[in-house]
Amino acid sequence: MPIVVRFPHSRLYLALAIVFCALVPASTLTIYYAQTQGMCLKAGRVLSADELRQAMLAGLVTSETEHLFAYNWEKGRDYFWAGINSPAQETDIQKIIDTSFNNGKSFEENFGLKVFLKGREKENYAFHDMKEPFLFVLYSPRSSGDAGVYWSSDVQEIAFTELDAVSQADVPRKITTYRRLLGYGNHYFNISFFSFDRKCCDNRDQNDKDYMEKKQQAYDLLTARFARMAASGDTFPSITAIVSNCGDILRTKEGNVRWFGSDY
Repeated sequence: MPIVVRFPHSRLYLALAIVFCALVPASTLTIYYAQTQGMCLKAGRVLSADELRQAMLAGLVTSETEHLFAYNWEKGRDYFWAGINSPAQETDIQKIIDTSFNNGKSFEENFGLKVFLKGREKENYAFHDMKEPFLFVLYSPRSSGDAGVYWSSDVQEIAFTELDAVSQADVPRKITTYRRLLGYGNHYFNISFFSFDRKCCDNRDQNDKDYMEKKQQAYDLLTARFARMAASGDTFPSITAIVSNCGDILRTKEGNVRWFGSDY
């Protein structure tokens, strides 16, 4: 006679399993809906436009700093430094370049930088204490290095309809269902970014034999560039950041220059 083993609680377990399977999709759908409505889950509410922008600015500085820090360690070289200036400092790029041509000051002094990333050394910085307007500067300390500047006054949210047609068509690929669950897909920010030859504004290499010649070339190229921009009415180049409901920036690595986050 076969032995029959009975499990008196098997029906209960089966019922619990069914309920669990039903609840998981339901909770996911709830989160998905809340995110599409603009809810910042960390705050438990929808952030105001100013709160979102301030969180985004802090995220911009944090994201770029962490990215450069990781890049420096990956390459085993101190390629990039980063700093931010004080609100009391000049934020007009052209004025800074004009006044720093041969004033004897270093690049950091001319831009009034508090440097918190020096290659593979990183200092703690209270990003939430940043006061506008400010310049966020990324640069190479090497004599042939370049610099890049973000300035807070030009960071503004834009509507999806303000994106160019190519970027709009690219959004579904960037914002997957998973990224929707993380709160991306409602907010896009326009960020101006200007890169230039650091020699225009750094006087620390004055003992180099060809220092003035290189400096003059860098300065002439920049002033010619500014003149062309003024004549054509062009603005500084900009990139688009995809920002979550909490102000986090989505860093994409597809090499698409229309979006924030291309590798260096």
